[in-house]
Amino acid sequence: MPPVGAPVHPDDLGCGPLILGVIWTFAIIAILVVAERFDVQCKVADGPALEDWLMDAAVVGLQQLAEVLHGHLTLLTRQPLGAPRTHR
Repeated sequence: MPPVGAPVHPDDLGCGPLILGVIWTFAIIAILVVAERFDVQCKVADGPALEDWLMDAAVVGLQQLAEVLHGHLTLLTRQPLGAPRTHR
């Protein structure tokens, strides 16, 4: 019996690419929304308030999380995502 968490088939990526696609999609949407809010706050109000800076910090954290997960999945598969698969 394989240990818990061991891949059943080493070349099977499972849901990893789908999850990364969803995370990156939401990260890009969040970056665009926060950037637009910053722009509006600079034009309409006196500048970004505390909540704007907190949202910015959250978006930076989300982006870093997505990069870490992307790197982790790339390391697990030992090949860049999107590269043609090689059989061993």
